[in-house]
Amino acid sequence: MFEHRIPTYSTPRRGLTVALCLLALAALYAGFRYWNSVRLPIEKTQNAVLAKRVDVNGTVPSPSAPQPAARRDAAIAQLAILVFKSEKRMEVWASRAEKWSLLREYPVLAASGGAGPKLIEGDRQVPEGVYRVAEMNPHSRFHLSMKLDYPNAFDKAKAVADGRTRLGGDICIHGKNCSIGCVAIGDPAIEDLYALVERMGPASVKIIIAPNDLREHIPVKNPYLKLTWIGELYEMLGSELKPFIRRP
Repeated sequence: MFEHRIPTYSTPRRGLTVALCLLALAALYAGFRYWNSVRLPIEKTQNAVLAKRVDVNGTVPSPSAPQPAARRDAAIAQLAILVFKSEKRMEVWASRAEKWSLLREYPVLAASGGAGPKLIEGDRQVPEGVYRVAEMNPHSRFHLSMKLDYPNAFDKAKAVADGRTRLGGDICIHGKNCSIGCVAIGDPAIEDLYALVERMGPASVKIIIAPNDLREHIPVKNPYLKLTWIGELYEMLGSELKPFIRRP
């Protein structure tokens, strides 16, 4: 007769099983730690933005100098974000009853390149022109970011005329203090601005990026750029900036 025996595991096999179980537990723990390292900063950022999601007719403290008090007697219809590369300054204007007033002002911490429009992928230039917000990214590796619709119709038309291709993209206004063709304004400022744009709706926001403040000075030009249409671009930007009159 054959004797039925209950199979038993040898000591080496038991040790292997225990080791595999310990490895599985270690992997689960590492995964949990990683998820928390990703989730908590995102939640912290989102909570900071939620805390600033107030009525845009009210005042929200800005990380820069004290801001002009916003009026409550008229609703904001549009926002305009002005970026002056040479001065390293950003201004946010609000339109109420067809009148523009200065709402916020932030220092630009980083904007790579120099005077002149962006022409080709990899030139590290911040573009110059009139843009819209194409995408809001709350999970950006630069804290928060707002992607612009570069290249716009003007950029594309001039590229065709010049015979240029590969114009580049992924140009954003974001946090942190580093830039490769983008406009960086730091984390506290982007939290404030992001909440404001989200509250208004990106479709109601216009971004004007100029080589310098064309309301007060002639355009700063790059002598190495031989563009026949640069005067046309700066004349258009000067016209776009006319409604935004700074008062003492």
